[in-house]
Amino acid sequence: MATASIGLTEQQAKAEMQPFYANGDRLIGHYILAHFLLAILLAGIHHTWGVTLIVSAAALGIFFVIARKFPRSFLTRCLGGVALQVFVALNIYQTHGMLEARYLFFPAMTMMVIYQDWACLLPATIVAVGERSVLLVLHYAGMHSYLYEGDYVTTPSVMTRFVIAFVHFGVCGYWAHLARQRTLVEAWQRQELQTSREFIACQLERDRSSALALEASERRYRLLADVMPQLVWTLDADGMLTYSNQRLIEYTGLRLQDLKERCLLDLIHPEDRPAVLEAWKKAVERGDIYEIEHRIYENRTGNYGWFLARGMPLRDAGGRVTTWLGTFTDITTKKRVEEALLHSNEDVQQFVYAASHDLQEPMRNISTFTELLARRYLGKLDAEADEYIQFCLVASRRMQKMIGGLLEFSRAGRVDVTRLTATSATDALATSLTSLQSLIRESSAAVTSEPLPMVLSESSQLAQVFQNLIGNSIQYRSAAAPHIHFSAQRKATEWVIAVRDNGQGFRLEYAEKVFGLFKRLHGQDVPGAGVGLALSKRIIERQGGRIWVESSPGQGSTFYLSLHAAPDAPVRDVGVQCAPLVQRISLTFSPGMPSNRAPLDATMSKWK
Repeated sequence: MATASIGLTEQQAKAEMQPFYANGDRLIGHYILAHFLLAILLAGIHHTWGVTLIVSAAALGIFFVIARKFPRSFLTRCLGGVALQVFVALNIYQTHGMLEARYLFFPAMTMMVIYQDWACLLPATIVAVGERSVLLVLHYAGMHSYLYEGDYVTTPSVMTRFVIAFVHFGVCGYWAHLARQRTLVEAWQRQELQTSREFIACQLERDRSSALALEASERRYRLLADVMPQLVWTLDADGMLTYSNQRLIEYTGLRLQDLKERCLLDLIHPEDRPAVLEAWKKAVERGDIYEIEHRIYENRTGNYGWFLARGMPLRDAGGRVTTWLGTFTDITTKKRVEEALLHSNEDVQQFVYAASHDLQEPMRNISTFTELLARRYLGKLDAEADEYIQFCLVASRRMQKMIGGLLEFSRAGRVDVTRLTATSATDALATSLTSLQSLIRESSAAVTSEPLPMVLSESSQLAQVFQNLIGNSIQYRSAAAPHIHFSAQRKATEWVIAVRDNGQGFRLEYAEKVFGLFKRLHGQDVPGAGVGLALSKRIIERQGGRIWVESSPGQGSTFYLSLHAAPDAPVRDVGVQCAPLVQRISLTFSPGMPSNRAPLDATMSKWK
């Protein structure tokens, strides 16, 4: 098994084996010294001092010099095995071939296993086999040796010992290999264990730091939530309360545990609960922001206060909603102001309506008697009296127009916006043209239009707006014949209707003033009460739209009306203009045109 498959590099494996090599050098050195002492003992018994001293000194000297010069090296391990076999051969020589001495080969080879390196056993095995081979060659050469009996040094006996030597080498080598592998595996396991310990310790420290940071962040969050004027809360994915700030606890008079056990819906005014449940259901289904206004019970006063509830979903890595974070913002004061303002506006509107309505009768009487006075005495008194009578006539007629305009203005504010329906702007324009046919005929005006859309409006009031805009364009015309053009453009969920004329125009700084009630840029030179544009603005804004104007002196004016598109109307990209008609509709009335409606109806049929 290669060291890489164990998980250690060659350098790491070598470093792990160094202690075993050092211990092997020490133990083999002791074993060689033991053989040396045995050789000295046998030399004294068998009188072999010469050979013993020469061989022992050579074996001892070579091993210990190399071991000191190259400690824990492969050369030292190999020489250690060779030195042991040299002493084994010396012992056999000293005992004159005694059978027991020959078996010293086996413990010597076994001792080498402590190195856990099978390769270092090979030189010792070669030395043992070589020694027997030399003796066999000498025997067959006729040279007498006193070490062995004649029948011992035979080819079969020597070959048998060769096999035994190599088998012992194989067993000890495999044993050393297994010991080495076990040592490296244990080293790798220790290394992995140490790495795991370090990783776990680092992870624990990181988790501890994260926990401390999370705890500190939570403390800051709770402190921030407690100092906020809003009532802060969090819900789990099932809508159960998991946290509330101190402000919510103080407002409701309930402890956090009590709030968790109860449903927040119990604190909401019974009349508001259905709307709250519906809004919450939609927010959960869409996974979107939850927002609604409702009333919450206040424990201190026993009353319900108005709050704006707003919640936002928090998601996990998988995109699932795990928490809802929200607030209740006190809007009680705002609601009271709105209610008071609403009542005030209603009172003002009622007063204006009643006043304008009640003023009509006396104003009509004043106007009637002034006309009678003028009819009877005009030209019969002096010039100054005639001038006074004319002033009274003009003032009474103007006052009648202003009161009529004020009455219309107040009526426009009383429209029920819930009655808005899909309305054809084309039909509304046709209605307004029918009402203005006399004015159009007298002024030789031309009215053209591109296709107009379906919008959310009230048909009669939209016709009133178109009538006011056309009348305003004719009233403030330039020297050329009036030309009014209608067009429409889709922008997101709205339609923007443009009404362009070639009238006098005005400076852009007066763009807001022209929509004021009784505001007139041309004074008394142009007839009118100054109510038409103010009335149009009120109608459009009451229907959830907007009206504005762009103008330049001498270049005419363009009035823009933005209204919500009807629900069933096709939605187009922003800025895409509706396709023009193949033939534009042009309504032109001249002073000589008959007063019957046949031409107008014919034009209307083409329009539709």
